[in-house]
Parts: sequence; structure tokens; C-alpha cells
Amino acid sequence: MQAGVSEGGFLQPDQEVLRLLEKMPNSWTMTLGADPLVCGGTIEMWPGRHQAWAYLNKSTGRHMGAVTKRALDVLGRVDGRIEFTVRKDFEPGHRWAKLMGFRIESPLMKGYDPDGSDHVGYVRFN
Repeated sequence: MQAGVSEGGFLQPDQEVLRLLEKMPNSWTMTLGADPLVCGGTIEMWPGRHQAWAYLNKSTGRHMGAVTKRALDVLGRVDGRIEFTVRKDFEPGHRWAKLMGFRIESPLMKGYDPDGSDHVGYVRFN
């Protein structure tokens, strides 16, 4: 994935950051041909607490069924609390979080992103 803006308007990390994230023990990339559709995974903050992350590109929407299936598989590998945030104004992200079993814990995370945008905090427990 190239640095830029994703479908949801999120700032995309550069290639170096994505390579580092992919080396995390519970991360994955889904491609269509040679083009990455999504990179995602979880980062263990400490035993029993994890942060889920995902970077989607503008072509991911058509493939959300397969992406969701893979994301649920990855989420199922960890035990305990899993946190996930979605930009407050990105409705498809909220639908996806709920589809994956997350519930709202923090309805307003003011100024959460580096650009100052607000997020909603989600959590799920395995």
C-alpha cells in the first residue's frame, strides 16, 4: 500500500511502517493479484489486552465479505480485551466494527487522530 488516503479518509502509513506492522505476530495482508487490499491485525499491549488495527484501500469495499471473514479469524486468535477505533464520521467503519462483534465503549474520543479528527472507541472480549 502506498502512503496516502484510504477509503475512509485515514492517513495511510508508508511502506516501512506497513512492513513493521506485518512482522507483528498476529497480522495479515490480503491481496488481489499483486495489489494489497487490506493489512490488519492485533498488537498485544500486555497479556489480555490487544489493539486491533486495519488499513484498507479504495478497492477493498467490493471484497468486504472475504476481508471480514479473515479479520474474524485473526481476532479469534487472541484472548481477552480487544480495542478498535473508528473515525466518528466514517459510517462504513462503524458497521464493520459492529459486524465483527465490537461494541461502543467510548462514544467520543475527541481529537484522537494526528489530524485532530474524533473517533469512537470499540471493544470486544474473547
